[in-house]
Amino acid sequence: MPKSEWGSRTDHTDWVEMELDADGNRIPDPETIFRLTSRQYEELKDPRTYCLKGREPTEELDDFLFAHRVQLPHHKPPKFHFGLGLSMEDVLAYAARHDITPTIEESYSQLTPQKRHEYVLLDAKNAVAEHLIAKTGVYMYADVPPLDATHDCMIALYHNYDWYFRETSDADEAALFATLQAELRVPGPAKWYYGYD
Repeated sequence: MPKSEWGSRTDHTDWVEMELDADGNRIPDPETIFRLTSRQYEELKDPRTYCLKGREPTEELDDFLFAHRVQLPHHKPPKFHFGLGLSMEDVLAYAARHDITPTIEESYSQLTPQKRHEYVLLDAKNAVAEHLIAKTGVYMYADVPPLDATHDCMIALYHNYDWYFRETSDADEAALFATLQAELRVPGPAKWYYGYD
């Protein structure tokens, strides 16, 4: 079976840099089990970037990452979503331009301010997706996978498990993404973003 760069990272030594002594052995450290390099400590200061290291968005996926293309009984590649990456500022600016008010449940008042803020932002993402569906007539969804360092969520059309029955023609897809980019005022092409589920 071909090894995918997107496969699960089970061996921590593949992606954690540790200092070595003169004999090539890892140096023990009471805080982190083994002493990490200074570069590794710098990366750990930004946990989001660190967790997404090696999972950058891509415009094309390998055939191996499409669930139905490989005829293996237990083939379950990681999920990738195809769409436009958005920051929370993009979502809130679109909501403000179109007077979209997220639904605020009464139960939100019982939550801590941080949790309440998270739920309202999640509702705003879903409200923007529903508004775009009504405007374009095409099914899409707001997803919140850990995308990359600059995007907080995305408007996606499909993922690598269901794309074969949701994908449209290239011309229709290009026109749809041009419309979405103009509406959302975001640059760049649609990409495949890694999803954690």
